[in-house]
Amino acid sequence: MPLTSAQHGYYRVEMRPPMLIVTIAEGINRELVEQYQDEVAQLIPQLAGAPWGVYLRIEGDVLMTPEATAALIETTRQHVALGRCATAIRLIHPGASALLHSFWSNIYLSSGIRCHFCASDNEAEHWLSTQISHAGEAAGIDSMAR
Repeated sequence: MPLTSAQHGYYRVEMRPPMLIVTIAEGINRELVEQYQDEVAQLIPQLAGAPWGVYLRIEGDVLMTPEATAALIETTRQHVALGRCATAIRLIHPGASALLHSFWSNIYLSSGIRCHFCASDNEAEHWLSTQISHAGEAAGIDSMAR
């Protein structure tokens, strides 16, 4: 994904139903959040109809501008109505771990999405799969049968 002069940061989205794996690095501004929103909006129809989640991999001390934070909260709120049930978060090489925990927890608390910080990819994927399965059971859907 090439950056334009207005963008800051980096992200990559990988589709692995019933989850999206999102890797972010550097500072994130509103323009990059808007690009992320467009890309994810194209993927969500493949996840619709059953609970799904996001595994967020944060490389370094990634924070966002206030405008980008507000946009991400709004997008995440919209995802709830589309079946998103949880977000697993892994901090990779953080310098300010406590600050990042507070910042990212607030985003998901404000969005109404359950989140959990994990120490490894395996832990994150296991936790998220469990949340998706529980949400599917509660809705009477076999969310893992995609």
